[in-house]
Amino acid sequence: MHQITNTLLKFGGCFSRAEQLVNMRDDVITPVLSSAELAGLLNYYVEFGFVEGSRFQYKPLPSNYGNTWLNHPGERARLQAIELFTRNPVYSQDWRLVAPGYDPHSKIYYAGPLVERRAGTNQLDALLSDFCFKTPGDRTNFIGMLLTALLIPHFIGSKPAVLFNGNQPGLGKTVLGQIISILRDGMTVETASYNPNDEEFEKRLGAIVRRGNNTIIIDNAKGKGRNPRIESACLERSITDPILSYRLLGSSESIRAENSHIFCLTANSPDVSRDLVTRSVVVNLFHEGNPERRTFSIADPEGYAQEHRLEILGELIGMVERWKASGMPRVTTHSRFNKRGWGDIVGGILDVCGEPDFLANSEEAATQLDDTRREFGDLVASLADHPQGIWTPKELVEHCDRQGVLQEELGDGSIRSKATKLGSLAGRFVAEIFDLNDGRTATFIRSQDRKGNVYRVGLTEKVPNL
Repeated sequence: MHQITNTLLKFGGCFSRAEQLVNMRDDVITPVLSSAELAGLLNYYVEFGFVEGSRFQYKPLPSNYGNTWLNHPGERARLQAIELFTRNPVYSQDWRLVAPGYDPHSKIYYAGPLVERRAGTNQLDALLSDFCFKTPGDRTNFIGMLLTALLIPHFIGSKPAVLFNGNQPGLGKTVLGQIISILRDGMTVETASYNPNDEEFEKRLGAIVRRGNNTIIIDNAKGKGRNPRIESACLERSITDPILSYRLLGSSESIRAENSHIFCLTANSPDVSRDLVTRSVVVNLFHEGNPERRTFSIADPEGYAQEHRLEILGELIGMVERWKASGMPRVTTHSRFNKRGWGDIVGGILDVCGEPDFLANSEEAATQLDDTRREFGDLVASLADHPQGIWTPKELVEHCDRQGVLQEELGDGSIRSKATKLGSLAGRFVAEIFDLNDGRTATFIRSQDRKGNVYRVGLTEKVPNL
C-alpha cells in the first residue's frame, strides 16, 4: 500500500477530494472510484511484476489490492487534499485572489489562467443587453450569481440555485444558464431533464458531477401527470449540502465532491415547491409577442461569452476589488436564503457597483411560483371580510372544501385528519402578510382559546404614497 502511494506522489496529479482519490490532468479532474480505475491509472506509470514459483509475469494491480488502497484512510491522507476545485478565479477565505494551480494554504485547485482585474463592465453589459429581463432587479440577480462563482470558497453548500423563469419559451433562459457555465468552466455543458423520480434524478446528477462540471443546468423543468409541481428532495439537498454525494448509475459506488456547484433551472411559469423556491434566486424573463421576431446586437451570446470570457471575469473581479476598496460594506437583503451572509455580501458588492434591486423580487417569486402559497392567499382573501371572524381548524377545513382551495394539500381523509394537516400547513403562514385585490393587506393570525388553536385575519389599509 505504501509503494502504491509513493508512486502516486512521485508522478503527481493525484489528490484527495471529499475523501476520494482524484487525478488531475490539465483542467480535467477525474475521480478514481474502483479498483479497475486505480489499476488503469497506475498502469500508466508502472508495471506490477508477480512471481509464482519459477514464473514471473506482469499483470495489472489485482482488485483486492486496489480495493484495500481505496479504503485505506491512512494512505489516502498522504495525498494533498483539495477542498475546492474550480476553473474560474476565486477569492479565498482571507479575500485573496487565488493563483493558478494548487494553493496549499487554502487547499484550492484553480485549473485556469491568470485573470487581471478590469475597470468597468463594458463586455458584461454588452453580453446582457439583448436579454429581456423583466425588471432591472432580475438582471442584477443574474450578475449576483456570476459574482457568487468568484466567491464560492465562502459559500460551500451555502449558495442558492438560480431559477430562470420565462412567460413563454424562446427567451434565452438556457443561454443564460450556459453563460454561467462558460464563465465557470470555460465551456457549455450538457443539460439534464427534470425527473420526478428522485432515485433516477439522483443518478443523472451524479453522472454530471462525476464528469467534473461545476454548473448543472436542469432545462425546461416541468411536472408530469397528476403532479405538475416541480419538487425534488434530491435537488433541494444538493443545493445546500456541504458535500454532494450521489449513487452512480449501474454501480454500488458513490461520487462525492465539495458543493461548489451552481444549479440552474429553466422553466416557463412553473409551479415550484416552497422548499425549492426558498433555495433559489429567481431571474424573470418577459416578452410580449413572438420572441422569434426580436433582433439581437449579438447573434451568438454563448460564443461571445466564450470569446470574451477572461475579460468578463476580469470585470467581475474588478467589481469585487472595488467593494474591497470601499471597506467591504454589507447590505441587508430580504431573502429567505442568506446562509453565511451570502445575500448581504453579494448585495454589498452590487450596491457599491450601482446595480439596483438585488433580490427585490423574492417575495413576488414566492407568491407566483409557490402554488400552495397562492392557494393559501386565496383562503386568506376569502376570510378577510367573512362575518365569522374566528375559525377553528375544523371550520377552516369545511370552508376550504366550500371554496375549493388547498384540496391537494389536505387530501381525502376524515375532517379530523384534514384539520391536523391544516394546522401544520397554517404554521407556515402565521404572521405572513398577503396583498388583497382592493389595496388592503391581510395578516394571518393564530391564537389560542380553551379549545386550542384558532385563526383569524387582521386587515390593514394601505397608506397611499403621496
